[in-house]
Amino acid sequence: MASLRNAVACIGLSGEIKIVRDFFGYLTGAPKDLSLLNQVKLLQGKHIHLNLIRTAALPAASLKTIDSGLQFMRDVYATVGIGVGRIQRFRVPQGGYEIVVDGDVALDLFDSWSVSNDAIDVFLCLSIVGPSIGKTPIPGSCDKDGKDSGSLIGVIDSGKLIGTTFAHEVGHYLGLEHDGNKANLMFPSAPNGGQLSGGQGGAMKTHCFMRNGCAL
Repeated sequence: MASLRNAVACIGLSGEIKIVRDFFGYLTGAPKDLSLLNQVKLLQGKHIHLNLIRTAALPAASLKTIDSGLQFMRDVYATVGIGVGRIQRFRVPQGGYEIVVDGDVALDLFDSWSVSNDAIDVFLCLSIVGPSIGKTPIPGSCDKDGKDSGSLIGVIDSGKLIGTTFAHEVGHYLGLEHDGNKANLMFPSAPNGGQLSGGQGGAMKTHCFMRNGCAL
């Protein structure tokens, strides 16, 4: 399994790891049958890393739904040859962001808290007041110290649609605008068909947070 060892090192993991928890990044167990071969192949092409940053304690059921949502995102992005690599989890220590009331609060969160690494910061709050279940600048910044350097998702708001929400909001961070086709992932309201076009995949691959393929 030399390729697996190389893939683990390529995405920044070291030491003793567990495949489901560390290599795939699932906290509550595998949401479906996982293919190591497919994951390693995707990491040989363009891929992203994610920091999941909780702003509040989340119910156990929500943690499981988040893992299922991440797998949905992996499946959608794989259709355009984009992998999802390292997933790490963090917690904002200070209060005030459990429920986000407007866009200015979201920007303040992005500005005041980040993880200094090569991954996209995805903040998970309980709820976002208003019609939106996610807030993300288009495109997200390459500068982690900027006000537009994060993506925000209301976990309770998203419910079972959190997979679509993850993929949609990170798509915004990677530069995708809304799309008028209801079958497209970037249709402005959920649910949608979760599809990405080749052109959208190509655009995403040009973003500064897109990692180059691992040499395995």
